[in-house]
Amino acid sequence: MTTLAVHRWLPEGVSPIELWDLPVGGELLYARLGSEQVTRLRSRGVAESEIDRRLGDALGEALLLLEQKRGRGLGEVVASGGLSRRPGLLEAAARVSGLAIELDPDVTANAPLIIELGQTRLKLTCASHRLVVPRPLELLPIHRTEDGRPAAQVAREQGARLLVHVASVVLGFLRAQAIALGPEVILALPCAIDFEGPLPSPLPQGGRGDALGPCTYAGLGSGWPMALMRRVAASLSPEPSLAVRLINDAELAAFRAQQRRPAAEGLAITLGFGPGAAWFRSVR
Repeated sequence: MTTLAVHRWLPEGVSPIELWDLPVGGELLYARLGSEQVTRLRSRGVAESEIDRRLGDALGEALLLLEQKRGRGLGEVVASGGLSRRPGLLEAAARVSGLAIELDPDVTANAPLIIELGQTRLKLTCASHRLVVPRPLELLPIHRTEDGRPAAQVAREQGARLLVHVASVVLGFLRAQAIALGPEVILALPCAIDFEGPLPSPLPQGGRGDALGPCTYAGLGSGWPMALMRRVAASLSPEPSLAVRLINDAELAAFRAQQRRPAAEGLAITLGFGPGAAWFRSVR
């Protein structure tokens, strides 16, 4: 008999922190640092090097503000996500903040299959195998409402599309690399996860009581992680039993940094659609 369980996973020594709402230059950091800002600046004819400088300046100012609020140093700062690969962005942030900012190699040692759903791309890793797929915006458009929650019909339609898309990519990856799935999977999502232990049952759905916070994927609600893994498992023969560890994507970045630096503490930042962050510290 096969089993499927989804548990909230927050590694010891890792803790989330809100970075997006720091006030920088009269705006929230979210408005100055993200992939949409890149698109807006390009549409105005701004040079790529100047885009890097503007986004890097915003990040550097935010790090200085965070350091002031904390009352002490940030420790080691590690950046990941699509925008962290832009030439000049991290250099500009380091110049403004006076901090050394390391690029995260996005490798998690001795980990099972990791499904990392970001707001700009889907990333799969397992051992030495890796696949990155950009978000198909024609299929999964950016969704926003004032309270972050979509209408019920939109949520159903987009949630189903997201389910099919991610399951198809995961199954194609497993088959192409001849990977046997199980018994554990790490599923990282680009939203707050508002529960501890096993996924709540019955599941809260939609509205402010949902166990998953809002993001730009309409329909990414409490039932989605279980539905995804059930679909993936049912498509494999033999059908595996799975224990799924559910984590926020910035928390996963912090865990990676912690594993590479077991005696250090610091801040992991994710730079993609918007900025995310989590602290990491030694657990020795």
